[in-house]
Amino acid sequence: MYSASGLTAQWSGRPMAQRRGGLRRRAHGPPLTASVGHHKCGGEQLLYARAVCLTREGDPMRSRFILLPLITSLLVALTLGAHGQTKPDPTGDEAQIKAVIDLGTEAWNEHDMVKWASRFTEDADFINIRGSWWRGRAEIRDRHAALHRTMFSKSRLAVVDHKIKVLRPDVAVAIVTVEMTGHETSGGTYRTDYNRFTAVLVKVQEEWKITAFENVNLAEPPTKK
Repeated sequence: MYSASGLTAQWSGRPMAQRRGGLRRRAHGPPLTASVGHHKCGGEQLLYARAVCLTREGDPMRSRFILLPLITSLLVALTLGAHGQTKPDPTGDEAQIKAVIDLGTEAWNEHDMVKWASRFTEDADFINIRGSWWRGRAEIRDRHAALHRTMFSKSRLAVVDHKIKVLRPDVAVAIVTVEMTGHETSGGTYRTDYNRFTAVLVKVQEEWKITAFENVNLAEPPTKK
C-alpha cells in the first residue's frame, strides 16, 4: 500500500517499488483502488485527488502518469454530498422577502387586513408610529381592520425604497420606506404621509414571516438612497 496525503493506492499481490516520477508496478495484478481525503489549508477544507503515477515494464510509451478525471469527479461529488450542507441563497431569500413586502402593499390597498396580517407570525410584535405596542397576529389584524374602516379607508401605499439584509439563513431585517396617500384627517381632508418601518423576519417552514415590526412617521419626504 502507498499513501500520499490522503489518497491511498493499493495493489494486492506483488510489491511495488517507488521510482522518480511515480510508482512502478513490477507485474500485472488487480486494478487500482483509491480513496480520497481532505487537506486543511487556511481554515478551509479543500478536496483534492491526486493522479497516480506509475510505469509499466514493457510499455513502449513509458507513460509517466494516468489521469483519472472520471474518478476525481465522482469522488468530489460523493464528498460534497456527504457534507450535506446547503449554502445560503441570499438572492433567493431577498426575492422572497421582497414578495412579503409587496404582499403587504397589495393587501393594504385592497383594505384586506386578514391578508395583510397573514405575513406575521402568531406571536409577532408591532409598534406603531405613536408607540402603541400590539402583541400577536390577531391584535395586529384587528387594530388595522378598525383603522381601515375609518381614517385609512381610502388610503393607498406605495414603496419608495427598501433594504433587505439576510443575517442568517433563517433571520433577516427589512427597512422599507412607503408613501401613503388618502389618509383622512379629523377635519375631513386627506393628506400624504411618509413612513419608514423596520421588520425582523424569520423563516418558518421555508416561508418568511414578520416577527417584529416598528413604524415611524417621517417629518418630510424621503430622498431615495
